[in-house]
Parts: sequence; C-alpha cells; structure tokens
Amino acid sequence: MGTTLDSGSQSQEDGGARMLTFNLRKSWSAFGPRFRRITLLEAPPEECTTDISVDEASSVTLDTPNILVGTSRGVVPHLSCDHCNSADAIGWISVPLESFTEQSLPVPILQKGPDPLRTFLGFDKRIHIVSLYFRDPMDTREMPPNGNTYVSALCVRGVRKVALSDWREYAYKLKPDIVFALSDTPFTTPPYSQKRVTKRVKRSISWFTDMLRPLKRSVPILLSVSIGATLSASS
Repeated sequence: MGTTLDSGSQSQEDGGARMLTFNLRKSWSAFGPRFRRITLLEAPPEECTTDISVDEASSVTLDTPNILVGTSRGVVPHLSCDHCNSADAIGWISVPLESFTEQSLPVPILQKGPDPLRTFLGFDKRIHIVSLYFRDPMDTREMPPNGNTYVSALCVRGVRKVALSDWREYAYKLKPDIVFALSDTPFTTPPYSQKRVTKRVKRSISWFTDMLRPLKRSVPILLSVSIGATLSASS
C-alpha cells in the first residue's frame, strides 16, 4: 500500500515533487506473471504539485517482475557506482538507513543539495529509483523489540533506539525517491502470540498514519507488510 504526500510551494533546494504510479502493462494468463509498469515522475520545483504531467516531468520506468537491489551502507555488494550506473538490470535500489546510525546524526544527512541521498551515494537519477528503508528487510538477525515511540536499529556500534520523529525528519532531509514507512516487524524467533501480532498491526498503522502527516515536499510513501522477519513467519 502507498500514497503520495502533497506539498506546497518549494525552493530549488527542495527539488521537485515526486509521484509513483503502478499500472497494468498487459493482460496475463491465469498462471503467468503479472506484467505491470512502475513509473516515478519528478516535476521541476516550480511545478511541485501532485498534478504532475509526463510532458513536464523527468521519469524512471521499470517493468515488473523486477528486482529490488539491496545495499550495505548504501553500496551494492561487489559493484561500484559506475557498475550500477551502467547495468541495465539495476533499476530500483533500496537503502537501509540503520547502517548509518552509529552517529547521532546519520552521515548522509550532512550532504547538501536537492537530492542529498542520491548525491551522497552516487546513483544516476535518470536510471535509478532510490528508496529509503529504516531497517534492512533482508537482515533477519534477532533484535530487541520495538517500543511505541522508537525502533531498534542495528549498526556497527550495536543496537540503537531511534525515535519515530527522528525517522520522519531523516526521511525529509535525505529526499529519497520513495520512503518506506516504519513497520513493527518482529525480529525474534516465532511463533508469535496473537497479542504480539495485534500489537504489530496497531503499531504499524499508527506509524504509517504519522508518516502521512503533511511534509514540506511531495514524496511517495509505501508500507511493507509482513508478519515476521523469518521465512516461517512470512509463510
């Protein structure tokens, strides 16, 4: 599930408004893949509204099925930025922010400009969609439970607690193409009690709702839905 937050007038520093569309590309058979097309539109700063015209916007288009490329501290394993920018197979890059939380202020936030995260990591805006997670969805190591107002993050200095308000501020300052809202996914050994599953759902909805409060710029918000971080929990 996802949405796009509206924004009012913006400065050049804030960059353009972004809108994510997910449309049917062609029909499929009962047992075939679902062919769809993901398009990320970015309007110029002076045209920053949610009524974005394709003629007035730059866009990145990906056909599905496709891959979501994971990173470690913003780096695709075994590939340089030049490799990523020249590889046709890499279109959507996922950046977990938790690996930068060893400092009270994550290092990428110090980057200036209209696209701080993309500039800091060196990905080409003409060919890549760069999304921002807080926790790495591919890291299934056990973690301490989250609280109502904070999320546990794993970095090189161990486990840190990051407040929900801080995550919202980080997402605004880094200006990614897409932000994944926080989800209270249990990173502990299943099975999970009904009480824990209910608490997870309530927290995730509450955090997602908080993320939908108006920001100063338009950004697509997605919510990752899963019962747990292990294979048995997701089945």
